[in-house]
Amino acid sequence: MGMTLNIQESASAMRMLKAYNAIEGEKRKLYDTISQAFHSGKKLIYLYSSLGPITQILSQLGNVLAILYGAYQVASGSMEFATLVMFLMYFSYFSSATTSIASAVGQFQQALVGAQRVDEFMMMEEEENDARSCAVTLIEAPVVSFNNVYHQYSLGQNYSLKAVSFNVPAGKITALVGESGGGKTTCLGLMERFFMPTSGKITINGNNLSELDISELRNCVAFVEQEPCILTGTIRDNVKLGKQTATDEEITFALAQVGLCITGVSQENLLDRHVGESGLSLSGGQKQRIAIARALIRTPKLLLMDEPTSSLDGLAEGEISELIRNRFPNTTLLYSAHRLSLILEADWIIVIKDGIVLDSGRHSDLMNRCKYYKKLVEAQSHGRAE
Repeated sequence: MGMTLNIQESASAMRMLKAYNAIEGEKRKLYDTISQAFHSGKKLIYLYSSLGPITQILSQLGNVLAILYGAYQVASGSMEFATLVMFLMYFSYFSSATTSIASAVGQFQQALVGAQRVDEFMMMEEEENDARSCAVTLIEAPVVSFNNVYHQYSLGQNYSLKAVSFNVPAGKITALVGESGGGKTTCLGLMERFFMPTSGKITINGNNLSELDISELRNCVAFVEQEPCILTGTIRDNVKLGKQTATDEEITFALAQVGLCITGVSQENLLDRHVGESGLSLSGGQKQRIAIARALIRTPKLLLMDEPTSSLDGLAEGEISELIRNRFPNTTLLYSAHRLSLILEADWIIVIKDGIVLDSGRHSDLMNRCKYYKKLVEAQSHGRAE
């Protein structure tokens, strides 16, 4: 059961693990779990090996009792001997055949489901660096550019991005704004190289993203998903995914910066607090704060955030907006945003709809010239007023 839960959790957290170069560490944890499952399986086999003979003995004992009872019935004249022999023979054939069929059907179903799951994992593409990949370490906040980028998730589907071109200025806060399904998350995924553009080019400081060493790239980038990914374990374990060498003092400082607190848990015991299976014991806001602390402790030069306040209430949303503004110096910050507070925090805004960039610029300029952007902002302004 534990092995299955760990594998499911790792599969669902694959993007986050890739983003923080934590695949190898998670592999080691899975290998340990699988090893424990193997030893438990051996014990189970020994148990089955012991129970098998016991079951056979009990079965034969039952047959003997049936024969003795039948013999008594024959001796008392209640049953003919031929009838007894016929009953025992048919009963033996029927019971053994039924048991074998039931066992075979159960084993076949288990094997079928297991093979299907294995096939799904085997069909996943493994990330590999091209031999010509160059390692670029980002010392300063970078400039990111999309140049005529097209993307579709699979052949035959509609393009999720169409001729997308925009620049993300260095050291500034940039917001991707638009309705759900417009292509904002796809842009963030492309910048993390979770997948590659169908055509076009994405550059970081003029270097083609597809030609960069993926491990070195992700060492300089942090990624916060819309649905915070929390792994089973302690708060310390989850924050350290951002920086494996982080000390408890660094982790405590990062958690203090994001304002994480849990009722009934002191700051001294906060790091050892177990979060439950996939963070079940935490609220949405607490998960989001841990995810942001994971990014914060990494001191990234490029920070990507997908709706970072989607799980927060109004008060917490304001705190995170202030954190974004004040706690990421010398960082190029790009996030997708629906909330007005986040939109207004941005130095530069890119408006995207149905996979097409409509406009980009400052808030005041877009309000004057982009009807779609003005409509989005006014819809939220009216909602707040009500």
